[in-house]
Amino acid sequence: PRDVVHQALINELTSIRKANLKKKNVVLEKPISSDCNKGSANRISDQYSSHWGCGNTVATFTIDLVQPCSIEEIKINWWGWSKASVYSIYAADNAGSFTEVKTQKDEEVKGWFNHWSTIKGWSGKAYKLKMVMKNGKLDPWGYKQYFGIRQFQVFGFEHDHLVNVALNKPSTATAINDGNDSTVWEPTVDDSAVEIDLQKLTFAENVVVRKTGGSEGRILVEGGIGSEITSKDGSSGEVTFEKLINKALLKFDGEDFKVKEISILGRSYSVKEIFSIIIRKAYKNADYVKEDLLEYVKNFEFDY
Repeated sequence: PRDVVHQALINELTSIRKANLKKKNVVLEKPISSDCNKGSANRISDQYSSHWGCGNTVATFTIDLVQPCSIEEIKINWWGWSKASVYSIYAADNAGSFTEVKTQKDEEVKGWFNHWSTIKGWSGKAYKLKMVMKNGKLDPWGYKQYFGIRQFQVFGFEHDHLVNVALNKPSTATAINDGNDSTVWEPTVDDSAVEIDLQKLTFAENVVVRKTGGSEGRILVEGGIGSEITSKDGSSGEVTFEKLINKALLKFDGEDFKVKEISILGRSYSVKEIFSIIIRKAYKNADYVKEDLLEYVKNFEFDY
């Protein structure tokens, strides 16, 4: 049956995604830059060299995480007693905008020499990390360095880069997903819903609706398989979920509003990936018949 097959694909894709999510040191071997002792900046996070040191009274380094990461813990192994008594840690979003997320007030410190600072993580995903250090202490060996780091470790999870899978895909409303906020769609009494054909089987994680004017109203998002995903109240909305869909149907309540843009962030799967999953499932579990699986995928209008 279609529902059984659909659930089989969801389970398999979910297990693949979870397998790719392994807690690790997400800054290891990532690009790093600093405004001090630039040639040795890689020593901050490489875990092999003796240390990175800086003789400036204020020091900054930035690490490009390459992929969006959720951070659970940061551990800093200081060099000698050259620890920053004041510091801030910033995280950048996908637009490159940095926000302060932690300071020295959030740390737990063990010891006083070659000691460790441990900082708990925060919610949300980071694309880059930046640390600004002040009020250091000259090293005990006469190198005239105020800050020294033996290891800078960041433990968390690396995630897929989410893209706007709805961008320029066929839709029942004009200018609704063209990536241009200056173009708008104005619903009518007889036409207050939008369907976007994603053309591929997609794990959608986030729907963002940007509206202007009008009254508050409900935004109902449904999947192309006919099941409700979630709903959102408000003049504009952002809905976070994880659902396997091939089409998105959005229904709007309220009056006298215009929709500037609808974005659906997620990850689409190619025909090759889907058939690989189907073949593995078909031969592993007798509950899923190969022909039913193949017929199910054919019902989605893939780009071949």
